[in-house]
Amino acid sequence: MFALFHKMTHENYRLAIIQYLALVSILVLIPMLLYDLWKGSYNLAIALAIVIAGLVWVFYGCYKNTIKFESVQWGVIPLLSIIVFYAVQTLGFKALLWVYPSIVVFFITIPMKNALIFNLIFIFIFTIIGNDLADPQLLLRFLVTSLAVYALVAIFVTVIQRQQETMHYAAITDPLTELLNRNTLYDSLTEAIRQNVRADIPMTIIAIDLDNFKIVNDEFGHDAGDEVIRNTGKILSNGSRTTDKIFRLGGEEFLILLFSTSAKEAITKAEQLRKKFLVYGGHMPSASFGVAEYRKGETVTQWHKRADINLYKAKELGRDKVFSDLTDN
Repeated sequence: MFALFHKMTHENYRLAIIQYLALVSILVLIPMLLYDLWKGSYNLAIALAIVIAGLVWVFYGCYKNTIKFESVQWGVIPLLSIIVFYAVQTLGFKALLWVYPSIVVFFITIPMKNALIFNLIFIFIFTIIGNDLADPQLLLRFLVTSLAVYALVAIFVTVIQRQQETMHYAAITDPLTELLNRNTLYDSLTEAIRQNVRADIPMTIIAIDLDNFKIVNDEFGHDAGDEVIRNTGKILSNGSRTTDKIFRLGGEEFLILLFSTSAKEAITKAEQLRKKFLVYGGHMPSASFGVAEYRKGETVTQWHKRADINLYKAKELGRDKVFSDLTDN
């Protein structure tokens, strides 16, 4: 569950970086294109025009969020390779200095596994090209320093990615139960509605609230209350599908989003969970459940509110109940 959210966020973050890199590259290359046209170097001008067009495509795709991170590499790899090759052809050996920032760009814009492989290929190809442009000693220094930059950037990017994973995990996860928290609820329900509209897939949510939870805290202390919350997370998680999303909304309130599940199926699920609370033992109280299947035309707020209303009705009926729109009042 966490991996999915991480992937989405990390992809958006890297696409934003790629967008700005593409914009800067466009602004740098346009004067070079105009200069080549002015000098009559039409072959070089055509190559640069192709690169600029590709960068515009990358920038627009990132800006409109119509391009996936995994697809960017198929534009970045050839475009940047052409740029460096163009620079070497026009400036000679000193243009190989462009290999160093290129290594950084590849690690940023390409999935790590691919970046590790392609950067090595990139370095050795331009080392071979430089063989005709510099003496062996200078070429060896270029190779060694390129590999040093390669290793350092690989380590740096790996550390940054792990830090980002840790921060993102903390941002979307409830520390007590390790369930999702309220921060991702709106986006998750919105995506569920989109899937319902697009493919007519039934989507149902179950609002859950522990009964008389305050008594547990008052009589047995907050440590016992925390243990009840943790055990609630275990009860809700055990037997859940990989597509189910379970949230702790705060206090003793929880919510389950069930993909491809009708209200009738969700009621069966809620009843199974209700019984687990009764036999768990310890200080575990009972729980009340409000079930609501998504209705066409509803907003996220309306859908969530209907589940809450059903939950309150379950409480009014004496707690330890499952209530839905299908329940016979």
